[in-house]
Amino acid sequence: MTSRGHDSLVRRQFGASAENYRTSTTHARGRSLARLLALTAPQPDWTALDVATGAGHTAAALAPRVRMVIAGDMTREMLQQAAIVAGEHALNNLCLVQESALALAYRDAVFDLVVCRVAAHHFPVPGRFVSECARVLKPGGRLAVIDNVVPEDESTAAWINDFERRRDPSHVRCLSIAHWQALFTGSGLDMVHRETSPKCFDFHAWMQRMNVPPHDIERLGRALLDAPADVRDFWQPRHNDGRIELSLREAIMIGRLRT
Repeated sequence: MTSRGHDSLVRRQFGASAENYRTSTTHARGRSLARLLALTAPQPDWTALDVATGAGHTAAALAPRVRMVIAGDMTREMLQQAAIVAGEHALNNLCLVQESALALAYRDAVFDLVVCRVAAHHFPVPGRFVSECARVLKPGGRLAVIDNVVPEDESTAAWINDFERRRDPSHVRCLSIAHWQALFTGSGLDMVHRETSPKCFDFHAWMQRMNVPPHDIERLGRALLDAPADVRDFWQPRHNDGRIELSLREAIMIGRLRT
């Protein structure tokens, strides 16, 4: 698929489910959001950029702590939801911009902090995303990426990414920690912090967030429970009171641009 074709697919997928992301407690109040704020310690004189902001929850959490935050997303419907979130918090220092994560519309060295939370697995060229973030950071500035990750084993990673694409055709690829490390290093960023933690999901709610048809939810649920042993060890699918739960693995990675 061409880059333009993928961008159109992303807009269709997330345009149709934008409100689901605004009302998602995982995105609005997930553990990774509090950790992001604690680890980056935003300062009142900072200018921050939230790449692929989605419904704007991360940008809204940053805004009271910095001078200004710009929240970008390529999907207009997502930005409309982000505007609702900003209005609910009465934020007047949050600017919404429609743009691609792979072509940021800013001069070099203008941001103190760039963040991207649970979106990078949709980027067709993650290395370009990291290099663009590094380009717009001030020397010594920080990039914080939060995303689902896969294990180093290629066959397990391939199964997980294939399953994700069946849930959401706009999914491209979750990367391993080692892959992210290489991308950071290649763009002049020292990874100064990384951590991973399980992120528990109700399987049906996870599917419904992307408007997966009921018959596909049933088929994917069977595939998950019958997954290879290494996948089951990594995602830990299980029955709980008649429902399926699973635990994705989420990483928080912070890089500092070399001076």
